[in-house]
This record gives sequence, C-alpha cells and structure tokens, in this order.
Amino acid sequence: MATPANLTPDALSRLVYVSRRLPGVSDTEVVDRIALTSMRRNRTVHVTGCLWFGPTNFFQVLEGEGRHVSETYERILADRRHTDIRLLDRRPIDGRDFARFAMRVVTGAEPAEISALIALHADARAEPAPGEAGAGGFRGVVEAGVRALAFWRPGGAI
Repeated sequence: MATPANLTPDALSRLVYVSRRLPGVSDTEVVDRIALTSMRRNRTVHVTGCLWFGPTNFFQVLEGEGRHVSETYERILADRRHTDIRLLDRRPIDGRDFARFAMRVVTGAEPAEISALIALHADARAEPAPGEAGAGGFRGVVEAGVRALAFWRPGGAI
C-alpha cells in the first residue's frame, strides 16, 4: 500500500476501514481467531486500536507507527473472512485514542456514527475517497465513528 506523502514510516498514524463480514463467520471466530490473534501480534509492534463487529460488518481503527499499521492492514486485506474492504482514513495523529488496547473489541447494536459509515460503505460513490480534496465532511463522519468507539461503555465491549 502506498504511504501518503504526509505520513512517514515512523510517524504515529491512524488507519480506519470498514468491511463486510462474510456469512458463516461466527462471533466466536471473530473473538477467538481474529481479535485474540490480533492482540498478540499488535502488542509486539505497539499497534493499538479497536474492532467493532456486527452481524454483517466490521469497522476497525488501527494506531501505531506507520510501517506497523501498514503491515497490519496488509494482513487484514488478505483475510478471507471479510470482503468489500474500504479504507476510510489514513493519516498522521498526535496521540492515540486506544492507547490502552492492543485491540479493543466491541460488538452489539451499532452506534449511529458507525451506522452512518456502513451506509456510506454501501455506496462507495457517496463521498470522495479518503485523502482527496473535499473529503473534509467524510473525515468528520469517520472521526465521529472513531470517537463513538473510543468512548464506548461496557455492555458492548468485550
């Protein structure tokens, strides 16, 4: 994956994507095989983040050094348990929203902010691609989704 011009391999960065969960991928598989494996890998390279999953979609935030986030995303792209992966945002950040979590896992009813991103995902033409001029409104929707997960309270977090 090409690195945006304003992102260096060592810079702290955030990557956000949404994807469609394939039928037959159970909640147990998501937690035991995806999340727990990710937690172990992420700890070794200091990647943090959050994975929200519902019956048909995933929404994930990854934070860390640009090169480690890119390597993690490359593995995610190759994972056959989801499809229609759409990169929503990738940019340098000043600080982490999920510093305490190698991979926070959240499930349950999707917050309205995540619903908005899933609706945009259904129609990729709805907004400009991440990083394109004029994508400020889109970035605001993505930020709202990240904040919804950063402030998620128990009852939905695993």
